[in-house]
Amino acid sequence: MGAHKQVPLFPLLRKVLFPGIPFHCAVVHPLEQDIVFDSIRGRKFLGVFPVGSPGGFQDPNGAVCLARIRRVHSLPDGGLLLDLLGIARAQIRAELPRGKPYRCVQIEVLTVPYQHASPPEGWLFEAHQTICSLREQSKAGPDPFPGSLWFDMVCHFLPIPFDAKVQLLRERCQQRRYQMLASYGPYWKKEKLMRKYLPCLYCCN
Repeated sequence: MGAHKQVPLFPLLRKVLFPGIPFHCAVVHPLEQDIVFDSIRGRKFLGVFPVGSPGGFQDPNGAVCLARIRRVHSLPDGGLLLDLLGIARAQIRAELPRGKPYRCVQIEVLTVPYQHASPPEGWLFEAHQTICSLREQSKAGPDPFPGSLWFDMVCHFLPIPFDAKVQLLRERCQQRRYQMLASYGPYWKKEKLMRKYLPCLYCCN
């Protein structure tokens, strides 16, 4: 397990953010804009929480993706364009009374040990090799990301149902995450989007 942090919860409707993935979204609700502004004045971290419907995040022990605010742009209509980067999976440990109109929580970062070995077999091995190859081609020099980050990239790009991605975000045991994702082999494709996107992802981070 990793360090404990205090962050505001930022709901993300029908989307799941994973570590290593940049995410852009428009923020128009005044409450969500308050979360962004307060975070900018602090350490610029958010606990991004996937929700299935508006106002639907009541689980006090759910999982979040710890995310860093990289940039915020003002839109002509008064909204904000938010540029986030997923940092790590984390577990909500407690809700904190902060006197704010939004929820603040204490989280515990879920750490995954560096693994030199590739997944044992099947399409996960192919996915691992494909992503590693793309990342090696994208830029000279050593790869600064953890060895397990390829798995979260697969979770992001694979077109599996929302609820399945939420379970992959929440699961604490990496071996069980492998087993869960292995059942979605039919969804795996060497998509052009992944091949074009990963080199850009490496360079921008």
